[in-house]
Amino acid sequence: MKILLVEDDNSIREMITGFLERDGYTVRAVGNGLEGLALMKIGPPDAVITDIKMPEMDGLEFLKRSRENCDVPFIMITGYADLELAIESLNNGAAYFIHKPVNFIELKAALNGLREKKELERKLKQERAKLLHMSRLADLGQLMAGLAHEINN
Repeated sequence: MKILLVEDDNSIREMITGFLERDGYTVRAVGNGLEGLALMKIGPPDAVITDIKMPEMDGLEFLKRSRENCDVPFIMITGYADLELAIESLNNGAAYFIHKPVNFIELKAALNGLREKKELERKLKQERAKLLHMSRLADLGQLMAGLAHEINN
């Protein structure tokens, strides 16, 4: 799973990157939302983990601007216990909201939840394709039966 980490604090960014890489994730890490947007244009990751309070472009603005082009799941992290900020993040499409200091068990659970959701969506898409195919075959069968009936009469 490819993760884009956007965090302005170097030590926190390195700590989270190290944790994620040890857990098998591929991580691209940058220091602000503008850099994050630039990387998203190159190719969207499977998930984004972003701090909220950052210079140049905060995490909430980064989330909103990212939503203009893609629907990558976001995990928002912040050192501020602000209920309104959490609600605004979730209302703008964030999947999770995690407080600093980051609890790595909680972060891992959030990433596992995103992975499971993606797998369920993939399976649902496959099932829908199968049902559509079966429906088309049934329609074709009815058409053939109707044609055979007309030919015989």
